[in-house]
Amino acid sequence: MLPCPMISIAMASLGILIGAAPAASQGVIPDKAGCPNCRIHASTDVVIKSDHFTQINGVYRDALGRIWVFGDDGMPAVFDSRGKFLATVGSKGEGPGEFRSPRSIILVPGDSVGVLEDNGRLTIYTPSLKFVRTLQAPLRQVFSSVVVRWPNVIVVSAMISTRDRAGFPLHIVDLSGPKPSIVKSFGSDGVMRPRESMAALLSSVTKTRSGGLLFSPARRYSIVEYGRDLREKAKFDRLPEWFREDSNLLPGGPSKPPSPVFLGASQDDTGMLWAFINRPSDQHSAAWKEFPRQGRDAPASTIAWHMLYDTRLEIIDPRTRQVIAVHDFDGEVKAVLAPGLVAFIDRDQDDVSSVRVVKLTLRR
Repeated sequence: MLPCPMISIAMASLGILIGAAPAASQGVIPDKAGCPNCRIHASTDVVIKSDHFTQINGVYRDALGRIWVFGDDGMPAVFDSRGKFLATVGSKGEGPGEFRSPRSIILVPGDSVGVLEDNGRLTIYTPSLKFVRTLQAPLRQVFSSVVVRWPNVIVVSAMISTRDRAGFPLHIVDLSGPKPSIVKSFGSDGVMRPRESMAALLSSVTKTRSGGLLFSPARRYSIVEYGRDLREKAKFDRLPEWFREDSNLLPGGPSKPPSPVFLGASQDDTGMLWAFINRPSDQHSAAWKEFPRQGRDAPASTIAWHMLYDTRLEIIDPRTRQVIAVHDFDGEVKAVLAPGLVAFIDRDQDDVSSVRVVKLTLRR
């Protein structure tokens, strides 16, 4: 469906191209390594243990290098780069500076931080973590977000159930007006296939070094690069033996391995693409040890989720379209904090969680 003239004019005023043809397919990136001597070195940077959480739902890093941990009570706890506790942000509720379902952070110019909730509510804080204001965007089930241009071009990966936007994984949110609005939805043809759930829209967006973004759908090993004008520039597809078909994103079962999940991709200062994929671990069947054999309605807490996956990192050179280095991790990467910096969630014998931040270096 072509955009109407008034929408086209509005989009052009934001510097966003619409109706632009997608980048031509350049073939599938092969398995063969393009740099046989390249290696990825991993070292623990910091371990964060705290009484402020026992279970962890999300880990993020802001522009000042602080680590934000979203724990089981939903309130984000903030730590410095060495793991020292700084503050808990917000409290439970619906008033100014309060949260019901905080999901992630969004980096705002000037080192400010926005806390984004599942219901599209965005709360802005200063670099010193002082409350500024709250905005309500028409979003649901927010997965990730990136500021392309503040405040009128924020790209959000989210589920929206309205008829005209339900099939799209990405949405441009404009916060410049008196009321936040969705300017455009994109990232697919917008069609929901038969038996396809809204979870198929789960995806990651990260910023490129040129100010554009990388889009990575969780169910497919594919990276789409968009420029600052949000016009598609390039597409990088992989079809390794262990991720040839679209994933159903399900955890499997006692005798069935979980489906692979594309965690996302980031771009480093040299332009290399770092792709992280969660793959079935060798001990995935042990994750179901406490799950009742006849328990279709058993609680999800009976599954040892941390035992389902290990993570593979592949570094792709976008110029040669080759995988130049591969590294397999024991355990699941919970979050990609920055190019070359990831977070694992470890659990002790009492099932108390801690964050292990690992630094990654490409050595040629």
